[in-house]
Amino acid sequence: MIDWDTPIQSRGGDRAVLLEDGKMATVAVRSQDNWSVFQVFGDTGQMFAGRTTDLDIINVPKKHRLTGWLNVYPGGEQYLYSSRYDAPANWDDKRIAFIDLSEYDIEYEEGEGL
Repeated sequence: MIDWDTPIQSRGGDRAVLLEDGKMATVAVRSQDNWSVFQVFGDTGQMFAGRTTDLDIINVPKKHRLTGWLNVYPGGEQYLYSSRYDAPANWDDKRIAFIDLSEYDIEYEEGEGL
């Protein structure tokens, strides 16, 4: 299901805007320097029923910033903790690094890599 009240894009990653909502939604998609206007099924955002294409409309995936604290041990063993205060309680003298991941501006999108 498409939430037409949140930002949309084509499945191929091109910017899109909703022009008219309904059983058949009208959208404009910007690919490179050109805008194309076409209709998609309003409930699914698909260009063709039952078939997935790069022109299908999807909601823009939500982005998040990776945060947490990483304990690193010899041999590549690592443990991630959601807060700095959880991490020290779970380390021992073999720890070789304690890394604040929020300093690295790592972003990810919901569903990435799945």
